[in-house]
Amino acid sequence: MADRAAYYWDSCCFLSLIEGKSRWPNRVPMLELILDRCERDLCDIYTSEATITEVAYAKYEQDKKALDPAAEKKIDALYVPVKMIEVSRFIARDARDFIRKIISHPKAKENPTGLSLKAMDAIHLASAVRRGLKELHTYDKKLHRFDGMLGVKIIRPTVPDLPLELASLPDKD
Repeated sequence: MADRAAYYWDSCCFLSLIEGKSRWPNRVPMLELILDRCERDLCDIYTSEATITEVAYAKYEQDKKALDPAAEKKIDALYVPVKMIEVSRFIARDARDFIRKIISHPKAKENPTGLSLKAMDAIHLASAVRRGLKELHTYDKKLHRFDGMLGVKIIRPTVPDLPLELASLPDKD
């Protein structure tokens, strides 16, 4: 029997769903497919409890400088099927260790400007690694630079058995 599919979602996955197809037409169908599979108990989606803080509002709320209670409900509803990972002392220390490790990584030495890992990205990576997840899903191009460097594959959200209509979507934003 194959292992159950499990993915770690970075905050941008949730933000993309909140913004919707009008802003992210190529992202939302894939994210909805994965979320639907999670809701039907066919896979697991994990994220850090810190994601709740990162995903505080929709872009239209920021643009209008006005909060919309419906947006907050939509945000909260996204987390219902998602498994939350507590930001424990162990994850915080792992995240700190990742930040420190990256500055001396061989890839950082090859890069003229070096590499640096932001604290929240380090928390996401540490959460995924500590939970034993193999894939971290994100659209953050800066985070993709760390693919495989810290024990987790960093990829754009995808599933192995894509429906034909999703497989033909361009892989761009």
